[in-house]
Amino acid sequence: MDYRKNVLRTILGLLLMMTGFAGCSQEEQKAEAYGQFSADTYLITSEQAGPLTSLHVRLGDFIEKGDTLAVVDTTTLHLKWRELQTQMKKIPIQKNQVLSEKKVLESQIKTLRKEYKRVQTMFQSEAATQQQMDQIEGKLEEVERKLDTFQPRIALLNHEAEIVKEKSAQIEDQMRKAVVIAPVDGEISAVLTRLGEMASPGKPVVEIVAIQDIYLKVFVSEKQVSTIKIGKSVTVQFDEGASIINREGRIRHIASKAEFTPQNIQTRENRVDLVYAVEIDVPNADRKLKSGMPGDVTFNR
Repeated sequence: MDYRKNVLRTILGLLLMMTGFAGCSQEEQKAEAYGQFSADTYLITSEQAGPLTSLHVRLGDFIEKGDTLAVVDTTTLHLKWRELQTQMKKIPIQKNQVLSEKKVLESQIKTLRKEYKRVQTMFQSEAATQQQMDQIEGKLEEVERKLDTFQPRIALLNHEAEIVKEKSAQIEDQMRKAVVIAPVDGEISAVLTRLGEMASPGKPVVEIVAIQDIYLKVFVSEKQVSTIKIGKSVTVQFDEGASIINREGRIRHIASKAEFTPQNIQTRENRVDLVYAVEIDVPNADRKLKSGMPGDVTFNR
């Protein structure tokens, strides 16, 4: 009896294995194209040159758009900015002094003009001499000449204030550029500049892979390309351990020009020489998909 039970168990196990293999074979037959997952890569540089004083990320960190990645030393810039602010504070004081002097002269001119009219009346009635007339005219002209110099002085101070504002804005812009900001969501795939090293425009600080925008790149034959369209929903498959995961994808790009089959890509039709590249957007909120992973696709017709 035990012998018969063992035989039945063995047969049942073999049947289950065969069923599993058949299922796998059916899954494999469904795949119509094969390729690799890819994601856009960004090399992030500093717009301001200087030693790196802080680094806020490590390899493998997930970051969001707008996060601070690193900061370049701004000590020299900050000192220049403070000097300009001190200079800016002095300009209104100097301007007020000039305006005060102008008011004093305007008051003197008002008094001298009254005196001029009085002396002129006396001179016409021969109660004042020519010398007295000449003296009052000389004093009035002298004060009026001094008054004429105040407008250019005020204009010069206003111009100086504009220059200081412009220089301050330039330095503030440089200090903003010293903060390296993430332009996209993604994963830090490489840290390329270490603390204390010089950062500069064109020299990458970190590399970001936008894995949330991952896509599967496959190659299809001329026969297949005529049956698919951009925006069409497809089924994407990839391995996760011993499991096969299905996800809905959407075709985002179909090459308009054929190319020879890449050596590392398989196609359903082994004898096809010319193929078309197809890119498929795949949701990756859980970040399970990584750039370089293999995947296949079934086109939903």
